[in-house]
Amino acid sequence: MDNYHYKKSDLKHFGDITEYQKEMGDKFFDWYGNVFKDSALTAKEKSLIALAVSHA
Repeated sequence: MDNYHYKKSDLKHFGDITEYQKEMGDKFFDWYGNVFKDSALTAKEKSLIALAVSHA
């Protein structure tokens, strides 16, 4: 499948998102960090779920 919703080459710049919208980028990365903290599910389990959902 060669159709993507993004350019794969752009992924290496994902961390640069705060250069364009600092406040929103900071909030996103705060949220993202909290999502993957260990809680009822480990970060590994959450990552595996995300992977499975993305391929469903």
